[in-house]
Amino acid sequence: MADYGVFLVNISFWEPPVPQLLVMDTGSSTTWIKCRPCSSYNECPFFKIYADQTISSGNLATEQLTFGTSDEGIATISNFIFGCAHDFKENHDYSYNGIVGLIGDGATFSLVKQLGSKFSYCLGSVNDPYYNYNRLILGNGSIFEGSSTPLYVDGDRFLSLEGANLAVPPDNMFLQNRRDNTFCLAVQSSESISLGNQSIIGALAQQHYNFGYDLTTNRLYFEKIDCQLLTE
Repeated sequence: MADYGVFLVNISFWEPPVPQLLVMDTGSSTTWIKCRPCSSYNECPFFKIYADQTISSGNLATEQLTFGTSDEGIATISNFIFGCAHDFKENHDYSYNGIVGLIGDGATFSLVKQLGSKFSYCLGSVNDPYYNYNRLILGNGSIFEGSSTPLYVDGDRFLSLEGANLAVPPDNMFLQNRRDNTFCLAVQSSESISLGNQSIIGALAQQHYNFGYDLTTNRLYFEKIDCQLLTE
């Protein structure tokens, strides 16, 4: 589900399962949810600060994780490591309960590392919160099609785009201001959001693409496609 460029994942914690809407984030390795401190959780602290200055801190914990599968089944993970965040500061009013840290710096407690080493996702329209074909696939069912390029995960994660071209169509480069019917080029200086000389391919540019991450071979695959076709 997309919410103004933020893609939300519906997964559940605890037993019986309690659904949580979490922001999908390929740039961080810690999955955390908003929760109250509990004496049964360990005393290992975590602290995360994001580029938009959102801050989250608390203790690491283990609980059962439950999520739906592509064949409409249910999968569970016991002793899933996540952050119980009881101190946080948000700079946006999004309706989410935390972050799904998919890969980040490749830490062993990222969601992907705890499930294996593969995942893929397909993003539809950022501006359509009712588009029902966005997909996040974890594990062996991940989709690896199209062009590929080396993926380096060591501290900061980056792509080389060696031997591959990521074509970004005009619809993926401009935002419309509906108040005065003008269009703005959706490119921002990385220095303005404290990223130094790093470059980021944002969700807008990734619309109508399927991306597959294979951490066993350190390859990233991408293919321009209507996400609906992946469900047929």
